[in-house]
Amino acid sequence: MSAQSMIPPYHLQQLTSNVKELLGNTEGTELYIGCSNGSLLRYAFISSLVDPPEGYQLLTHQSLPSNKPIEQIYIAASVEQVLVLSDSQVYFFSFPNLEPSTEINPIRHVAMFTLDETQRRQTPDRRPRPQEARLCILKRNAINLYTLSARRLQFRKEIQFPLGAVIARFSGAYLCIATRETYQVIDFESNTSIPLLPLSQVQDETWVNPAMAVISEDEFLIMSRNDAGSLGVFIRGADPVRGTLTLSAHPIHITCDYPYVAALLPNGSIEIYDVETQSLCQTLSPSREAEFHTLEKCTGLYTVPSNAQTSILELVEFNFSEPDLPDSTEIEEEATRSWNSSNNTRTGSSTPQETTSQRSSQLYPKKKSRKSPANGTVLAIGTDCVYGLTRSTFLQQVDTLIAAHKLKEVAMIAQEQQKKLDEIKRTSGVSVFEVETQSEEISYVYQRLGYQCLSETIFEDAGIHLFRGNVDPRFLVRLFPSLRGTLLSTSAPSLRIFSGLVQQVRSLESIETIIKNYTPHLKPNTRSAPPTSELRRLLAVAARDMLRDYLRKWKNKAIYSREPLSKEMCQIIDTIQAKLFAEKEETQELYALVDSAEEDIVLSEVEDTFIRTGQYNALLKLCQKRGDHDKVLEIWSKVADGQWTEEDIQDPLGKMINLLSEVKERELIQKWGLWLVQRVPEAGLKLLMDMEGKRSSKADDIALLSQLEAINTEAGQRFLEHLVLTRNNNDTNLHSRLANLYVDRLLSGLENEEVLDFFRDSEISLPSARLGFEYSIQNANIPFLNHLATIVDLPSNILEQIRSRCRTALFLQGSTRYDLEQIRDKLKPREDILAFEVAILDGKVRYFILSCTTHVVDIKVMQLGRHMEALQLLVHTLRDTSSADAYCALVGCAISPRVAQFLGEKLQLQPWASLVTNPSLERKGRSPTLDSTSETATENMRRKLLRVLLQILSSATETHTARLLNAQGGKLDVLDILSTVPSSWTLNALSSFLARSMRQSVHEKFEGQILKSLCLGQNLEVQENAYSTLLDQGAIIEEPIPGQERQSTTANETEPEEVSIEKKLVIAADTVNTTDIIPNDEKNDTILSPGLKGKNDL
Repeated sequence: MSAQSMIPPYHLQQLTSNVKELLGNTEGTELYIGCSNGSLLRYAFISSLVDPPEGYQLLTHQSLPSNKPIEQIYIAASVEQVLVLSDSQVYFFSFPNLEPSTEINPIRHVAMFTLDETQRRQTPDRRPRPQEARLCILKRNAINLYTLSARRLQFRKEIQFPLGAVIARFSGAYLCIATRETYQVIDFESNTSIPLLPLSQVQDETWVNPAMAVISEDEFLIMSRNDAGSLGVFIRGADPVRGTLTLSAHPIHITCDYPYVAALLPNGSIEIYDVETQSLCQTLSPSREAEFHTLEKCTGLYTVPSNAQTSILELVEFNFSEPDLPDSTEIEEEATRSWNSSNNTRTGSSTPQETTSQRSSQLYPKKKSRKSPANGTVLAIGTDCVYGLTRSTFLQQVDTLIAAHKLKEVAMIAQEQQKKLDEIKRTSGVSVFEVETQSEEISYVYQRLGYQCLSETIFEDAGIHLFRGNVDPRFLVRLFPSLRGTLLSTSAPSLRIFSGLVQQVRSLESIETIIKNYTPHLKPNTRSAPPTSELRRLLAVAARDMLRDYLRKWKNKAIYSREPLSKEMCQIIDTIQAKLFAEKEETQELYALVDSAEEDIVLSEVEDTFIRTGQYNALLKLCQKRGDHDKVLEIWSKVADGQWTEEDIQDPLGKMINLLSEVKERELIQKWGLWLVQRVPEAGLKLLMDMEGKRSSKADDIALLSQLEAINTEAGQRFLEHLVLTRNNNDTNLHSRLANLYVDRLLSGLENEEVLDFFRDSEISLPSARLGFEYSIQNANIPFLNHLATIVDLPSNILEQIRSRCRTALFLQGSTRYDLEQIRDKLKPREDILAFEVAILDGKVRYFILSCTTHVVDIKVMQLGRHMEALQLLVHTLRDTSSADAYCALVGCAISPRVAQFLGEKLQLQPWASLVTNPSLERKGRSPTLDSTSETATENMRRKLLRVLLQILSSATETHTARLLNAQGGKLDVLDILSTVPSSWTLNALSSFLARSMRQSVHEKFEGQILKSLCLGQNLEVQENAYSTLLDQGAIIEEPIPGQERQSTTANETEPEEVSIEKKLVIAADTVNTTDIIPNDEKNDTILSPGLKGKNDL
């Protein structure tokens, strides 16, 4: 059975009610009714987008003069005439206003009439509009042929027919007539009558109602009663054609709506037959509401109210966030009740009725859809109503096929309808309303078909049909809870959907539910049975493939149509696609998606999916494009630790280091720097030490130091050095910790016998000259530390110890914030080996400021009282007179800036050397130091230290003492030196010092005289300039205040003058080359003070 044969061709639709009709006819949207009281009614179809619903309304009422029943109505629209037969007369009315014709008189003595029905066989758009129509008038004994036009009726011929006609049909050149006994055909061209069949082939006296219909031009169908019921014969001219039509009963009336024939049977049912196959297609059961007596073939198509048919196309809101909305079953059932069945269900009325669909309007905000009214050409006329026998609409046909599970046939019909619509669009003059209406219907059909395929797990076809139906992707995404996450909650809470699909969409809870309901039951159960488990898996894969393809096509459609998607829609599509690509392991497609749509992929939604499917590089790319450095570093760390395996991620540690070196977030660097210290200590520590710009508090530094020490002791020690040396942290605790660290390393290194023997004095050194430490009086011109730094070709442990000693010495010398006593107590037991370090500590001094209420007291120097010990260690123990000289010159500093710079360059100890060469860095923010003490106090201390050094060197050779005196003797008093030098020394040892000292004294004497003379000359110059100024200014005269003359005395009168002169002298003394301040014209008026007679007086 074909799909077309399964579709019921007709449906009954009520047009009018409560009217005593006998017959009717239509043309377009107008319906003409003839009543039994002679009334002629004209109804017009009213289309309404709002309540009340559309339907036929009475426009014109016309009454015939005889008030007799109307027997025939024929509309000749081509000649603008309406022909009405009543009381044996044919009346002519204008079309469409039903005004009685004033130009054509009624025709009397008429049994019946018929017009040439050739025009009906053509479609309405191709129907010609002739200026004349052929009219056949049948009288009792004759047949008259007329030509009817808009303004006149012209007689053509008359044919005698004494048998009398009961009914007649006129088509082309033939007139088919039924007498009371037989059917005959009259050929107008030959004016001959040809008998055909008897009305009844049963031999009884029952009168049989003749039934005939025009099939096409010159072709008729006549019905003859027989024993089986009724036999239909197709006649063309006088010859039978086609096959025969067999009915179960003789019909009361038949009519042809090609390719169907409708027959009204005595029991009230209407049977529909196919003209081509002569088979029964449909049976419309008798109705209790209407008793039909006539089937009338209308002149043209009439319009049927389509409220019931188009209510399914109304758009309602479908809320995603409220799954328990009021049940829409009643809405859909009410919308489809009138057309969903294949029998005689009758709906619609011209009287507005409250339906469930109307009552539910408050539940769903509706948007009226465009209405596509149904059309028909056959009327079923009852006793008090008129029904339209309308063809099944496109939507009704689709619903019937879906109910029969003929989904492929529905797809074919929809494609054909789409092709027709495309043709209509290309046709000029087509209304936009018609195009949009048909587009809406096609969309509904595709959506209905797609959802039906979904429910039957035909997922591939479902995606195709839903895409053609333009279904929003969110309706599909909602069926995948594991994919949608919270995406729909952030998008539009509701979307519009056809009301006829609400219940169907609601029934589709999820893909899992659909698959579960479809899976057959097998033992032990559906879930655990291997066949059903595999089936569910395959169906789930097919469903996800369908969704993936659907989203891809939807996105491409937006690109090609140049209609950008909303931000929410892009996020939904791209996020779901990313999940599907990840689960399908389509890595390259996933990378391409991440590269092109990184802003629309919701990271929080895809992160778990990417991790679960092992798409770590895709997650990395997405985080990199979002600038989420913390997440990027976390991914690299897990790959580096082996927690995740990803071939596309190479050298994660190197990339982490590069990224951290570029970012500026201190918290991020600190977090991952600590992590790197455990894997790559050097790189991690460098990152922590190179943190820029984000200066932290001391508490943060100490906390970070504690974390580093807990992770890696060596890294913590290096960071401690960084805080003190590079960051210039002035915390005394940190300085003390670093000093103790250096001293502990130094003492630990001395536990090695080889190292210890190297640093011992030459008298107890090992025999090996290569390892022996020889620093004697012969090379005393070289400082001790310089000598250490220049030793090469030694074992690595000794070289390291040398570097450690130099580093420790520089720090102990440069820093002033560690605990001196604690460090000295540690070094004292090893004073024989670490004499230089102990000398540094003995020479360290403390500085503090004593405050009072009014002013700051001078800086006082508090020494440890070990300068003598320090110098003795340098001279006697180390025999390092060069460092001893520096100690005195720098007031207690055993390492000169030059020595520190040399050590920094030689041993790469620049940070430590800077503590000595640039003491302001270490002393930043502390109390005033040696550099800020008064020069007098410094010089006094320097002289004292030099005297101490001379006393120590007095027991040494004359050469060392002479060198010291030549270098720093100028700072000492000659008499003090002479009293200190032993009498056994020769004069040659002191000659250079004495000559330089006496020369310096003479130089200072003459320098003082020169300065005195310069000052005297400057004073004279100032006096000269002041005299000119005072002379130009003149005297100041002061007068007493009135009433106070008696209180002033002579002394008081002269005192102001003398004071004013003194003030002028002071001002003049501070002014050099003062210009004139009094204008020239005022100089003659200047009055000199009585006490200033001239220049000499000034």
